[in-house]
Amino acid sequence: MKNNTNLLIRGIGIGVIAASLLFYFILTFSVPKANDLTNEEIISRAKQLGMVFVSDITISDKDNTTSVNPTEQTIEATDIQ
Repeated sequence: MKNNTNLLIRGIGIGVIAASLLFYFILTFSVPKANDLTNEEIISRAKQLGMVFVSDITISDKDNTTSVNPTEQTIEATDIQ
């Protein structure tokens, strides 16, 4: 009985190690490496997805308007808290 328990524990240990090695090699060689993207490529893709720089936002209130780039989005002063 004791011999069977030792064999079972040894078999489970070998199975865990074998499965770990298998998944390690599968994930190492099958997952494509990330491309080295430049900051300009990342920013252009983010702008396509809707990113807006804080410096491009126009802040306006009822008396005056401060603008870095007036062609971009406008935020009312009452919206800022």
